[in-house]
Amino acid sequence: MSIKYLDAQGFRKEIESTDDKRLICFYNERRMPCLVMRPVLNEIADENPDIDICCIDITKNGELAKNLEVMVVPTFLIFRGTNRTAKKIGTCSKSQIQKFIDL
Repeated sequence: MSIKYLDAQGFRKEIESTDDKRLICFYNERRMPCLVMRPVLNEIADENPDIDICCIDITKNGELAKNLEVMVVPTFLIFRGTNRTAKKIGTCSKSQIQKFIDL
C-alpha cells in the first residue's frame, strides 16, 4: 500500500472514516532524520497492506502538530479511529516500527 500525504483536514477525514489502525508520521522534508525514514516507511507500507500509513508535514500543519503534542520530528502515532493509542519519537529501524505497529 502506498503512503498517504495529508494536511490537517485530510487527517481528520482519514481518522473519522474508520476504526482501522493507522500509522501517522509527522515529518519535515528538510530534516535528515525524516529523509532517512522515508524508505523505511515505504518498505513498511509495502509489507503491511492492512494498515494505512499517513504522513503529515509539520511545517505546513503546525496547529495540528501542536494539538497532538508533536514537538519533534519524526514522530509516529498509532490511531484507531479518532483514538491515539501509541506514540514513538525519533528515527527507528524497520523492525522497531514494525513492533510499534504490532502493539
